[in-house]
Amino acid sequence: MAIISRRHFVRQTGFAAALYACQLKASTESRELTDEHGKNGPSLDADSIRKLTSDVTGTVITPDSLEYETTRLIFNRAFDRRPAVIVRCSSASDVARALEFARTRHLTLAVRSGGHSRLGYGMCDGGLVIDLSSSKRVDVDVRRRVARAQAGALVRDLDKATQC
Repeated sequence: MAIISRRHFVRQTGFAAALYACQLKASTESRELTDEHGKNGPSLDADSIRKLTSDVTGTVITPDSLEYETTRLIFNRAFDRRPAVIVRCSSASDVARALEFARTRHLTLAVRSGGHSRLGYGMCDGGLVIDLSSSKRVDVDVRRRVARAQAGALVRDLDKATQC
């Protein structure tokens, strides 16, 4: 069992509260954009999608892509959300470019890591999803007894990396 300090617990709780507040703000902005731009939020033209695709090294998935339906599915099937674009990031610069794309177009933003959000926060309607599910690397420093995991790593990835 891992033991964490009170300071670490308070810091992580504060971080979680900030993320929740951002999600609520994004949800409110999404409703405002829906009223202003129609059911699916602001429209994305083919040129802007092509530009995003050329700017990132990862994969840009739109509703026209073959893998869109399977990529947008999340663990809790009670939430059936349809984003305008999914960016499967392969680097930190991909994340930065996807964030900038969403910001400049006033898109609702969701971040998908392992895809196990019970409340469906890893997907959104009409916005942009930053998909980190392929970032699964786990580095283990046995001597210091420390493991560092990328955002998409699941428990099974951590288990596999820590088996001696």
